[in-house]
Amino acid sequence: MEKPYSAACERNQAALLQVLENSLPSHASVLEIGSGTGQHALYFTEHLDDITWQPSDLEDMQPGLISQLQGIERKNLEAPIVFDVNVNTLNKSYDAIFTANTCHIMGWSSVESMLKNAANMLNPKGLLFIYGPFKIGSEYTSASNQSFDQELQQENASQGLRDAHKIGAILEQQGLQAVKVIGMPANNLTLVFQAP
Repeated sequence: MEKPYSAACERNQAALLQVLENSLPSHASVLEIGSGTGQHALYFTEHLDDITWQPSDLEDMQPGLISQLQGIERKNLEAPIVFDVNVNTLNKSYDAIFTANTCHIMGWSSVESMLKNAANMLNPKGLLFIYGPFKIGSEYTSASNQSFDQELQQENASQGLRDAHKIGAILEQQGLQAVKVIGMPANNLTLVFQAP
């Protein structure tokens, strides 16, 4: 099977690595929700050798994810697992949870489920990193993001850019605190939250 490839992953991974390097504690266990092509899992475990990375995705994404990671033997890279945010919380907790470019392709109810599940799976003082394009207080941060949002909604009415404030409000109800909003290349953001 040909290994899957995402140009977006290729473009954003160096900037995201810097965020993780500056934020993650030593020896952190990290769950990635929506690992997709597996490129982030490979890149981050290559550069962050003292963390343990757990890739996860839906059942139908597993073949591509497995083919990407097959033959890669790193003590800090776990075998990918099936995880559907709408179905269950994993019976395990993590020092950090990372998800990239998932919120705008999920329906809003799935986003809510993901956020609540993530809050339940974080260790005390654990960190949640959410990367992607967002609105801020219902306002677009760029014309290109507005165009992208319109394209998403034309493709599927349940998709679209999410409001960072609404995401923060849901996580606050779950007991998490907003730590920072980090501006990223191409008008994207990384939202960082911390468990109590």
